[in-house]
Amino acid sequence: MANAFSFGSVRQQEKPKQNLQKFDSILKENYVPGYKYFLFLVDYVIDQARLDLLVKDIERAGILSYCIVSVISVKKQKDDSTTNLISLESNWRKYIEFNGTSCECIVAFGSAIRVLNKSADVNFYDFIDDKFNSPRYFCGSEFIGGPDKWIYPVEGIGGLYPLQLGNDPTNFLTRFFREKLRRIQKEDMSLKSLDMRDYEVKYIKTKEEVSAVLKSLMNSELLAADTETSGFHFIKDTLGTLQLSNDGEIGYVFDWENVDTRILRQVFKTAKRLTLANAKFDMKFLWQNGVTGWYPTDDTVLLSHAINSNRTKGLKAAAIFYCGKFTGYDQELDNVVKRLKIKNYLEIPKDVLIRYAGLDPIVTWRVQKALDKHVAKIDKKFPNEKQPEWTIERFYREVMMPNANMVSEVEIDGIYVDSNS
Repeated sequence: MANAFSFGSVRQQEKPKQNLQKFDSILKENYVPGYKYFLFLVDYVIDQARLDLLVKDIERAGILSYCIVSVISVKKQKDDSTTNLISLESNWRKYIEFNGTSCECIVAFGSAIRVLNKSADVNFYDFIDDKFNSPRYFCGSEFIGGPDKWIYPVEGIGGLYPLQLGNDPTNFLTRFFREKLRRIQKEDMSLKSLDMRDYEVKYIKTKEEVSAVLKSLMNSELLAADTETSGFHFIKDTLGTLQLSNDGEIGYVFDWENVDTRILRQVFKTAKRLTLANAKFDMKFLWQNGVTGWYPTDDTVLLSHAINSNRTKGLKAAAIFYCGKFTGYDQELDNVVKRLKIKNYLEIPKDVLIRYAGLDPIVTWRVQKALDKHVAKIDKKFPNEKQPEWTIERFYREVMMPNANMVSEVEIDGIYVDSNS
């Protein structure tokens, strides 16, 4: 009989162990003292033919010191769900440092980044656009255990080396991988491009304290806002908590019942910039609950869409793309929701909800700052040849944001029709 375990008030049964043949996860060890050491994390235990092709590409690029390790310790599985892959995770972490030398970075193939991130929030295809966007992300250790390295995602081994095409199975994805091999040897692996400051979540409990904090947030240069609700319907569902941050360092959490809507309206209206992630969701709940007369100036989802409409744009993905410290920051929250089968977020244990709800505006604030810098860089590097005055940022501010605000108005108020015309 399977062993039982407890999580909160729920008692479950462990899944029976999978009867799978395990293999050594180290596929090629080529550590050379005195040279930069790189870790290649492939998505499964690969065959010798593909391993030979991979080694040939690595060494042809001039990389002398490296290890090739499988992220799972079995051969390719039919069930490649993230949950199953994590359950088969190998001992690859022991090769992050080899003979006292820490790897420069990790090149992650295919589904390997799902094991790294403990989620499927982003995939390799989000990093193909390496002209407008960064071809890498930093995987921090605070929430998902590291490895505290820059990660360069590339296509899975099967896609890189489709052996059915012959002895030289070169395609676009192979060429893209070979370009990454050149980049990793010369790019800066420091963290100076990331906001890695410490942070704090503050739960403000009484009406008096809430009002005092709200007043302190008046006239913010950049204010990030977020809400937690009982569901997705802004009329039928309940607004539970409000979260704010105006410095990307402190996230305030307020129970909605303690919020003075008159003061909050002024906080929003006096903010020089007000940003949310997927603003139309939160703003309709806030409007419906009496906080009217304001509009967001920014939306991280819309700006991400303006930069690249094909890239994943939610806050979880943005935290991976732009906030190395917060990679996978709500993984524990997701696990609680799944294991307790919670559909109403306001039923999540309060201490868990507060911690992660308070992180949302902190992440939103930092993502907005990162996107501001990123879009300015793109507009400078890739000006509009025919109409240089129309930058991506101008289109976002003058077309996308006003349109999104208008659509939100229509969704909450409807459209007035003159039945006599």
